[in-house]
Amino acid sequence: MAPQKKGVVRLEINSLSKLATKLECEPVVIGNIDWILGAHLETSCRTDNAHNFGVFLKCQNDTHSNLWSFNASVRFVLIKLSSNGKREPFSMEFEQKFDMKTKILDVPNFHSWIDLFCPYSNFIADKRAVIEAHVIVKNTVGVYETILENFEEPKENLTDVVLIVEGKKVHVGRQYLASNSRFFFSLFFSKFSESSQNEITLEDVIHSEFVDLLNLIYPTHKSVNKSNVKHLLKLAHRFDVPFVLEKCEAFLIGTVEIHTVTKLKYAEIYNLSQLQDECLYELDTSESIVALSKHEDYASLGDVTYSVLLQRMIGLVSS
Repeated sequence: MAPQKKGVVRLEINSLSKLATKLECEPVVIGNIDWILGAHLETSCRTDNAHNFGVFLKCQNDTHSNLWSFNASVRFVLIKLSSNGKREPFSMEFEQKFDMKTKILDVPNFHSWIDLFCPYSNFIADKRAVIEAHVIVKNTVGVYETILENFEEPKENLTDVVLIVEGKKVHVGRQYLASNSRFFFSLFFSKFSESSQNEITLEDVIHSEFVDLLNLIYPTHKSVNKSNVKHLLKLAHRFDVPFVLEKCEAFLIGTVEIHTVTKLKYAEIYNLSQLQDECLYELDTSESIVALSKHEDYASLGDVTYSVLLQRMIGLVSS
């Protein structure tokens, strides 16, 4: 599947008239590059001291390396929020080389501030305004794309069996998959009837989730994140893929986006001892352990977890 080098960064301003300081969106990844779109009210020598609506686009904000660069086409668009006005959509286009010294494309005079609020303006609705940056990344150096597979087509010398998941064909290689999964080793190289079949159906598996698993098994750049860790754990456990379980455990240990109760539940279900140990280490006061009981999923924890939490509590109180 071709790497994605195009994308849109969007910023919604809930009260444009109160835009006193710079406002920025959350980072968006395009071309494996972090982008942040921002807006501000500019009144300076850059705008001849006139009030202007300024926009800017930042990239690689947290990167300190100087070994990267790329070119980008950027089109800033002020979105029409009302059909009452007579004005056409407003946009500006730029070509810029980004590198360590030039991480920002700043347009202080993007649009007249006063004209935005005129009666015929169709860019504001209920005080809201929306801007977008349409980005095309080109000629990257030192930034490598996240290349993922969809497994929809066979590859000569690499695939030799088809797995049917939710009625869709998934083309894989027996030896590679078997070398990473004891389940598939047994399926492909045992005396089961499936071992000689060219098409094998997998029941009770969601296609998109299975493709996520394959992209971790195969040498792509798939990463574990908050949105996929749950089904990756489930599938890695079902299909007996130890190193995917290890990747999921490492992610859960390092992330602060997932609650401790949820982590303890995963540790309990999939026997993730390092994760459980890390959770217990971070529960360093009796109050922090008591606070867990307020979480909506606390009651779903099993006796094995309640037991170790009690032991941790006793240890803290007696120390």
